[in-house]
Amino acid sequence: MFYAPIFLLLFNLIILKSEKVIDNKKQILILGGYAAILIGWILIQGITIEKSNNYVPYWSLPFYIYIVIVLTVYAMGPTIYTSIKIYQDFDDKKMKKKWKFYIIGTTLYFVNALAIGFFNYYNDPILRLIYNTFALSLFCIAYVIYYGVGRQIQKVDPGS
Repeated sequence: MFYAPIFLLLFNLIILKSEKVIDNKKQILILGGYAAILIGWILIQGITIEKSNNYVPYWSLPFYIYIVIVLTVYAMGPTIYTSIKIYQDFDDKKMKKKWKFYIIGTTLYFVNALAIGFFNYYNDPILRLIYNTFALSLFCIAYVIYYGVGRQIQKVDPGS
């Protein structure tokens, strides 16, 4: 959940700059750098899983803050920024409309990731239950992202 957003950023960078600029070497550097930053959470040791709370993970405040900072600074901020830059570069109204769905879907994805962190930190069983019901919307979020970029726009055949 917390490593996946870097792939959205890579996708955006490739669209924005081209695959020639963001070559395999740069992609591996970005992925490796983000992985190294995320590995830092091992040093914080902020996850508690005990029998007393039914083996549900509980996050400490420093761990929660670390995850929020890493996610927003290194994944969410750059991904949303590059998404908006790509949107502004489009001239075609159909592409702009589709790209709006992608931006909405990625934003909701990040809201969901931040919510997971909050509810793991807050550790209230009732709120977790409510959130888990809301988390079913991930399927809708994935579809919105897919609708924004995955589906091909049908091209009108000029001969028809």
